[in-house]
Amino acid sequence: MINFEEINVIQGEPAKEIKLNLDAKNQKFLEQLQNKHKGIKLDFLQSGFKISTRNFAGTIQIGKKRIEIRPKLQSENWNDTLFFLLFISSKEKPYFLNKDTSYSKTNNFNNYIARQFINEVFKLISDGLIQNYNIHSERMNFVRGRIDFKSLTQIKFDGKIPCIFFNREINIPENQLLLMALNHILKLKLDQNLIFKISELISVFENVENVFNKENVIKKISYNRLNEKYKNAHFLAKTILNNQDISFSSGSNIYQTFLVDMEKLFEDYLRSIISKRIGSRFLVKKRKKTIKGNLSNKVKSITLEPDIVITDRRTKKDLLVIDAKYKKYPSVNRSSEGVNYADLYQILSYSKVLKCPAILVYPKYSGSDAIIKDEFVIDGNNISISTIDIINEPIDRGKKFTELLMHKITENLAVI
Repeated sequence: MINFEEINVIQGEPAKEIKLNLDAKNQKFLEQLQNKHKGIKLDFLQSGFKISTRNFAGTIQIGKKRIEIRPKLQSENWNDTLFFLLFISSKEKPYFLNKDTSYSKTNNFNNYIARQFINEVFKLISDGLIQNYNIHSERMNFVRGRIDFKSLTQIKFDGKIPCIFFNREINIPENQLLLMALNHILKLKLDQNLIFKISELISVFENVENVFNKENVIKKISYNRLNEKYKNAHFLAKTILNNQDISFSSGSNIYQTFLVDMEKLFEDYLRSIISKRIGSRFLVKKRKKTIKGNLSNKVKSITLEPDIVITDRRTKKDLLVIDAKYKKYPSVNRSSEGVNYADLYQILSYSKVLKCPAILVYPKYSGSDAIIKDEFVIDGNNISISTIDIINEPIDRGKKFTELLMHKITENLAVI
């Protein structure tokens, strides 16, 4: 096992002090971290630094110290919750964990996602990696395929025959993406048994080219019945590569991040589950709306950008606007005492401009049902406040929540 100091930080809680010698390497890493992720607040001290964050979750590795930032929605299976949110928000087919691969109680999300990825790659190898026929041109001592007569006329014959032939190879984009992710997670501070497994897997891909531009590789992959089995492994590979964005080493020390913006993820999750449930009948998308008004006798343009707008595909009429708020809704009853007025004014402006009802959506901290917490009618605009259980409901793909939305949409259609 690797010896390291593990430090737990909870989103939204007061800054935590971490003892650290701020040498040049540590200082460089922390400055990169703060510049890259504005939602992480660092206060430098003589003996180290203080860290706090409102919206990020994941892992920060600084030499022998590993900082685990846990979501503010605490549960014993927070790794499963974060994993499912990432998966459901993606465009891949449904993915289900089994009891052998779910490591809910581990504090290390790197170990967690590495285990998932390793298991998926082992499945592909057991089933057989995809191979493609590639065209090769080579001068040989014997004829293979067909003779390249054009080349033969342009070179001085030295006894070797220029041939063109097809060869089956595993050096294809589907496998290059897997190798890229395997090499990436090998740099992490993982349990020793995982490192052995990753090294074993990498040896299987010895005839696959090491590529470094994931965007170019991903562009070359389109799924069909032959390579569909790669989807789960590719989702995990892209998750590993997309969220680990700062990485370098110095001697035996690793400096690396795996961070997820939970505010954006919560918004993406809502948009994804709503689209998958009702997208065939309604348009579900983010929307920009520019309005003009007078301010100090000057015409000013203001751009509003609600998180989710649900529109009737046939009439093009906006039916519902949704604003996702990854924060705790403080009301414990159905009174208006828990309403954050800034959130309320923001959603009210969306409702007035788009001329449709609106819902503020917060993650739920306990229980299992998505419920309407508060309802208002302000200047003729219908505003609802709802919560959704993302700890227990991700597996259900937000069924209860989208049923609630359909009820609100139906109400609106009835009065149109």
